[in-house]
Amino acid sequence: MAECKFIKLQTPAEPLLSLITILTLTAVSWAVGPPTEKVLHQFTGSPDGSIPIFQPLIFDSAGNLYGTTVYGGLNNCGVVFELSPGQDGAWSETILYTFLDAPDGCNPWAGLTFDAAGNLYGTTQGGGDASRYDGGGTVYRLTPNQSGVWDESVIYTFGSEIATDPESSGVAIDKNGNLYGTTTFGGTYGSGAVYELAPQQDGTWTASNLYSFTGGLDGKSPYGGVTLDTSGNIYGTTYYGGGYGAGTVYKLTAQVGGTWMGSLLHTFTGEGDGGNPTGTVTLDAQGNVYGTVLHGRGFNENGEVFRVTPNGEKWEFSVLHGFSGGNSNGGYPNGDLVFDSVGNLYGTTQIGPGGGGTVFKLSPKNGSVKFNWFPLVYADGYEPNAGVVLDSRGNLYGMTEYGGPNGGCCGTVFEVVP
Repeated sequence: MAECKFIKLQTPAEPLLSLITILTLTAVSWAVGPPTEKVLHQFTGSPDGSIPIFQPLIFDSAGNLYGTTVYGGLNNCGVVFELSPGQDGAWSETILYTFLDAPDGCNPWAGLTFDAAGNLYGTTQGGGDASRYDGGGTVYRLTPNQSGVWDESVIYTFGSEIATDPESSGVAIDKNGNLYGTTTFGGTYGSGAVYELAPQQDGTWTASNLYSFTGGLDGKSPYGGVTLDTSGNIYGTTYYGGGYGAGTVYKLTAQVGGTWMGSLLHTFTGEGDGGNPTGTVTLDAQGNVYGTVLHGRGFNENGEVFRVTPNGEKWEFSVLHGFSGGNSNGGYPNGDLVFDSVGNLYGTTQIGPGGGGTVFKLSPKNGSVKFNWFPLVYADGYEPNAGVVLDSRGNLYGMTEYGGPNGGCCGTVFEVVP
């Protein structure tokens, strides 16, 4: 195991680093007529899984979708699944792997990541090698073999060397095949950590703790994963901590000698800027950082979409949209955001006027932001926590945590066609 080196996160003298800006909002209908929505798959619990939850689906080059469920499967520890479109427009599900708890892990809350060779990587929130650590979770890899079956291997079992409980954090992968993620607990101070797993020539992986959160001004309990920029810097959020206990946005930068320097981009106050971010942040080409928070105050009490913009040595914070509730424009955005090719931003809310949550779109225009939303029907599933992914035609695909047609129990995969 490689030696882990830590440094104290540099914190500005002021508890709140950023200048808060609330942009003008214009609520309008979807661009050209109302979108249409349909259910592609309804989960049944066993054997196909139950409750797909926090991170978005991913596509392969052939147009197949991949994701995870937290529960269900043969051992109620969750599954990894693939959905493939047919010529008749129907989608068929294939279970790639069913988790057993020990030693492979249990409850994959997070989504999946492809490497250049077509292998899939993810994390489990619990399970693993109980003799080494009691249910701290795992990082796993799925590799397709020549017969079309996917072979699963455990890359790392969380324990005292790094931390425990990756929660809803999957892994990000760099150009060298190194994996990066977060844990909600553990680390040097028990408040979570950012870790790296590096592949070795003998097939093993070396784990390093890049940063341990203190639980103070630098934050506590990162629920979401991390995002890498083109220079290899790491961005993410913490759910708690900071000067006001409402979480932070942070950046980690590699230093000479293998250590990492941390800096605060924003400390949430829980007031006008909201608080408690859960998803993984999204970057644009200019280096701006985008994300969501679950809570706010006043008009924005049901969560917000935010942007943090670099301005010299400081970062400026802006609220792009504040959600006012289920009967208006939805509330509690919990998942990741995604850009389309022309700069529109998409996401989901847990609740909405249709009973099932919403899919929303934010469009920049003349210094303001247009907000469009599409309510999901309760009967087609509800609480789309994971955000959405776009195909080449601009269609949106997502998952609901619960429900389904005809009183379904266990969640759905849906498509929205603008």
